[in-house]
Amino acid sequence: MKEYIASEFLKEKRQRHKYLAVVCWMTLMFFLIKNVYHLTSKAGILDLYCDNVQIYIFITLMFSILYTMVLLGDEYRNGTIYQLQMIPIVPLKFILAKILMVICFNSLVMMTTTISCIFIIGIKGLNLTSSSIAILLFINLADSLLLSMVMFPVALFAILCKENYIVSLLFNISYIMLGLMMPSLPLKQEIAQKLTAYLHPLGSYALIHNWFIYKFVPYETSMLSKPKESAVVAFLGMLIWSVICCGIMELLMRKKKEKIR
Repeated sequence: MKEYIASEFLKEKRQRHKYLAVVCWMTLMFFLIKNVYHLTSKAGILDLYCDNVQIYIFITLMFSILYTMVLLGDEYRNGTIYQLQMIPIVPLKFILAKILMVICFNSLVMMTTTISCIFIIGIKGLNLTSSSIAILLFINLADSLLLSMVMFPVALFAILCKENYIVSLLFNISYIMLGLMMPSLPLKQEIAQKLTAYLHPLGSYALIHNWFIYKFVPYETSMLSKPKESAVVAFLGMLIWSVICCGIMELLMRKKKEKIR
């Protein structure tokens, strides 16, 4: 597995996909810096985060999807995937190494943005405590891992569509829109919310994220009530989706390997 991970870091160094992380960071900082000036003198880093959490997660989600698509699509566009399959490679290790790169991307974006905001809050002399910094860093680290689990279906679409980025993007937009629209299904609100939380990776991520905020962020800052659905069940749902997508991707790559032979 170490060889696969080392290979991914080497390819990343050459292909320079890191520009997506830079653009994502700049976009996030634009919105966050703009809203720093709306904070009161008693506000702190957690207030800035909770006031902008929706746009923060949405932007990171979109760039994470683009990064996952490009990371896998470039293998087909450059033809390197076919060379790798002739070596041969172990499909599961190849897929997990790619997901590890997605985790690194999300962690880099979220942690860099958080540290930048801490620096700005400190300069402005607003409320900044070690406990609030620790809470925010923990939430962002958990978010980067959970958001990477949301990317398993994205990776599957990327492999299905190969180098066709437009079709892959359409699939992924539909995937995200489904997660956003599920709570509005013509069902009882409780049933629609449970279906979203347990059957869609994005809904599961949102539930677990809200649970973290409810658990660790003071109520007067987050104003979030206790989520009704179980975060444990939602996490199990994400794991099941990850395993299913991994299995399908591995099967697709094994079939392609057989054709090459």
